[in-house]
Amino acid sequence: LIPPEAPGSSFLMEGDIVKVSPFRLFSSASPKWPKRRGTVQIPYVISYKYDRPSVKIIQEALADFAKFTCIKFIPYSYQKDFISIMPMSGCFSSVGRTGGMQVVSLAPACLKSGKGVALHELMHVVGFWHEHSRADRDKYISISWNEILTGFEINFMKSWTSNMLVNYDYSSVLHYGRYAFSMTGLPTIIPLSNPNAALGQRWNLSSSDIARVNKLYKCSQTGTES
Repeated sequence: LIPPEAPGSSFLMEGDIVKVSPFRLFSSASPKWPKRRGTVQIPYVISYKYDRPSVKIIQEALADFAKFTCIKFIPYSYQKDFISIMPMSGCFSSVGRTGGMQVVSLAPACLKSGKGVALHELMHVVGFWHEHSRADRDKYISISWNEILTGFEINFMKSWTSNMLVNYDYSSVLHYGRYAFSMTGLPTIIPLSNPNAALGQRWNLSSSDIARVNKLYKCSQTGTES
């Protein structure tokens, strides 16, 4: 199930991505997390405000990356760059490594249906944008511009992203739902190969999601450097 993308805070773009600060232009931080001895370690802190079931769901999402890729989320121990997972208002994250502490918001509603939304936000942390935004998307989907809420068309702009390391994937955990930012309740995104095809999911990393992480960080299928 995909929570409907809807207008959010002014500091977000595409519904759940924190806008890049202008100060980022002067930062030496790389969007990618560093890799050492075949493993990419991303330190994390989970807020004490979560109950045990919520912590378990978050930890399951973190563990999936270690299971399928060379990304390993590790408990924070005073590293300079780390993510802080907390129950703020909504579900959102920055894309890639921004330097210092970066917030990943997973409100209780984000975890209601399991680990899928957490996986979506963690894919942003690792360095990926939404699937529908990739530059080659017009071969696979049609955008119904007249159905998009006025002022939110920017959420459907195209760009060259790391998502393009693999083929377009309707079932990616990063794909928008069919009715994202809809003004009338009609679809804003229509798949071209099959108008009735399901778009996206919030259950697991798709095989393409796993493949794109492994390609970006040059992991082997076992999660270590090839």
